[in-house]
Amino acid sequence: MIGHTKDGTGHTAPRELIHLLSISREIQLRHIEVGDQKLDQECLFSGQSIREALPSISDVRLSQTLFAEYPGLRPYIEKLAGEKTQQYSHTLAKIWKVDESQALIIANSLAEVGFFEPRGTKTTPYFWVPFLYRDAARMLQGGAD
Repeated sequence: MIGHTKDGTGHTAPRELIHLLSISREIQLRHIEVGDQKLDQECLFSGQSIREALPSISDVRLSQTLFAEYPGLRPYIEKLAGEKTQQYSHTLAKIWKVDESQALIIANSLAEVGFFEPRGTKTTPYFWVPFLYRDAARMLQGGAD
C-alpha cells in the first residue's frame, strides 16, 4: 500500500494511506454484501479491494493536490495521457513539442513536485511516474522508445 501511494519524492502522505484504507473498506463491504468475496481471516482487506481503490486515490491526489497547487504544470501532465510511464527528455520533447533542454527543465519541475521520480544517471537521466499518479494521468506501464 505504501509503495502504491508514494510520490516521486519517495514520500507517502498519511492522507493518501488513510484515503486508500477508507475506500478499500467501502469496496470490501460492498463485495461482502453481494457475496462476491469471502473475507480472509488473516487480512482486513482483500488485494482486489485495495487495487479497486487505487484509481480513486490517484484521481484525488492529481486533481486536488498537484493540479490545485501547481496549475502551470497541468498541461504537461495532461499531454502524457496514453503515454508510457518511463520517459526520457527526448521523448518528452516530442510529446510536449518543445526542445529537449526545455523538456528537461519541465521534467525536473515535475520531479520537484513528485509527479516524476528521476532515475538513471546524470548523463542519461529518465523520468518514471509513480503508481500514485498512473491511473489519473491515464498512463501506460512501460518505457517510451
